Amino acid sequence: MSFAEYENQQNYLDLQNADYETFIRFITHPNIANKQQNNYDLDIYKKYPAKNWIDGDFNKLLAFYQRFFKESDKLWQTYSVAELDAMLQYILNGLKHGLDKLIYDSRLSFEKRQAVIESIYDLYAKLFIHDSIGHHRHMLWDGLAYSYSHGSFSYYLDKNDTVALQNVMFDTLTKILKIDCEACQNGALHGLNHLHHPDTETVIRQYLKSHPDLDEDDIAYAEACITGDMM
Repeated sequence: MSFAEYENQQNYLDLQNADYETFIRFITHPNIANKQQNNYDLDIYKKYPAKNWIDGDFNKLLAFYQRFFKESDKLWQTYSVAELDAMLQYILNGLKHGLDKLIYDSRLSFEKRQAVIESIYDLYAKLFIHDSIGHHRHMLWDGLAYSYSHGSFSYYLDKNDTVALQNVMFDTLTKILKIDCEACQNGALHGLNHLHHPDTETVIRQYLKSHPDLDEDDIAYAEACITGDMM
């Protein structure tokens, strides 16, 4: 393969000039699904592994993430579970541009960060209600809320944002807890477990009261999430 051919396989997103359709082409590029694979035989691949590049204002990237979540029902109709898993892995846990990093970056608009967190409700109500999409339905909040479990936050987080972000996540998790899907509810409980919001016990006690049909294991799990005892 020539270097020119190699260059053509690179996946690049220029946020300054990109619209949402451009973002979708980027996030559905084969490089996204193959990102973790290392099965190339040619020396050029070993020297220059295929990559995905993003440049520009990450406030715009947050807006793309928000729309991706809000329109996830359309994605469910178009892409396979494996493809959606790869997309979400890239969005949620990307090295520099993952949502788990961007929401704690106070150099970005608080309103944009708030909006994308709130749109995670749509991800549960429109996509996760159908399938766990790998581990994401249950484990999504590990990356987003775990900082509140150990009290260690990004260097770029303004301490004045700490409680405000926690409240946005709490309100979103409380909404997800009301979705008529036990697996989504368990995902919300897991998130509340990590978030350590002061009103966690009140919300989970209300949840238990409104679900008298839960079995002993479900009750024990919910109660453990009150005290943050679940991993």
